[in-house]
Amino acid sequence: VAPVATADARRALTLPVSNIEDAFQVASALAWGADTIVTRNVSDFRRSPVRALSPAAFLKQTAA
Repeated sequence: VAPVATADARRALTLPVSNIEDAFQVASALAWGADTIVTRNVSDFRRSPVRALSPAAFLKQTAA
């Protein structure tokens, strides 16, 4: 879990994702330099600038 600052919250409002909760996750990921969001709702992040993977896909990728 990464904190979200005011600037991140403002950025979240401009992101092309399906809902505000997902937008906060993307904004936080961007602020902290994360390259992947691990989620069971990958489809909610189709337009996200941060890649989203399911937990299974993430584990498969990291095991390789």
